[in-house]
Amino acid sequence: MRFFSPVVPLLKGWLLSFAGFGLLAWALGSQFVLATEQPWTEAARMGVRDWLPWAVLAPLLFRLALRLPVLRGNMRWTLPVHLLCCVATLAACEWWAAMIPSGSRGPGPRPSIQHSERSPRAAGEPERRGRHGPPSRKRGPSLGLLFLVGLRLPVYLAIISIGHAAHFYQRSQDRERRALELGASLARARVEALKMQLQPHFLFNALNSIAELVHRDAHAADAMIGALSDLLRLTLETSGEQELPLRRELDVVERYLAIEQVRFQERLSVKMEIAPETAAALVPNFLLQPLVENALRHGLQAQTEPGLLTVISRRDGDSLRIEVTDNGVGLREGAPSREGIGLSNTRARLRELYGDRASLELRSDQGVQVIVTLPFRTTP
Repeated sequence: MRFFSPVVPLLKGWLLSFAGFGLLAWALGSQFVLATEQPWTEAARMGVRDWLPWAVLAPLLFRLALRLPVLRGNMRWTLPVHLLCCVATLAACEWWAAMIPSGSRGPGPRPSIQHSERSPRAAGEPERRGRHGPPSRKRGPSLGLLFLVGLRLPVYLAIISIGHAAHFYQRSQDRERRALELGASLARARVEALKMQLQPHFLFNALNSIAELVHRDAHAADAMIGALSDLLRLTLETSGEQELPLRRELDVVERYLAIEQVRFQERLSVKMEIAPETAAALVPNFLLQPLVENALRHGLQAQTEPGLLTVISRRDGDSLRIEVTDNGVGLREGAPSREGIGLSNTRARLRELYGDRASLELRSDQGVQVIVTLPFRTTP
């Protein structure tokens, strides 16, 4: 298979080369036949003589320019290589043209023998000319060199230029792809760093809650430890995923609420309003838990009366809208709005993953409402 990998592009190049130069030879041959009334065989002979070598050599020259371009850093050794290749190519084309026999004139007026040729014997002239006879009609070396350089060199330079253009385009595409891959890697690294910052924060808060109950209610503390182990196991199972369906994210939230339910007892009520079509929607991993934890610790824990936590999801056109609302103490009027680790990291993760297509909005009326809007997408 390694042998065929470089051969297949070369075969494709020859196919395109023969098609292109064949079309060019046909167009020029048609003009020649219409202008001179020569037969098509003469046009075909000229096409084979002038363009067949280029059809064979063009893919090789293209790959030479693509793999060995003349650049500022390697000009010392690539330029001599290209000059030698140019001389060899032009010499090969000239050799091929000399190998093709001259064609006979086709139909049309032929000059009379009496006007075009004179018999030396009929004219009374000697059969052999002296050394000072009329000059030869053969093409001189200067005219041959002019034809060799003036007509074939532009074709060679055009092929080499196309190869260099393809090289620079391929290099720019590689740079752009590497830049995109680097940007994506950096974005993933930032998101992972933010997520890793959230998880220890959540774990420390859960352990503090357990520590508060150890001496007051050992049975409740034991139940919280069991629920925490289930939550950690589920978190580890999804730790490598950037996005996951909303139903799996709700599993994490339910296990976290099972821990907090032990601590709040009857003071906590939870209401879930999840639209069925949103259950398969993709959301960032570990999105809801920080929002729910924020509502419990800063909204419902500070009040003595029973609290209600509501989680709502619905589709709004091409967007997914998630609301986490509590009826707690709300934000103090006139107090500076400071976001903790949960809200600030969630906002940063949304910005890294979705840019301007996602948002996090904080409202406070009776309690606090956090509204997350992100593109509605599902797994393929």
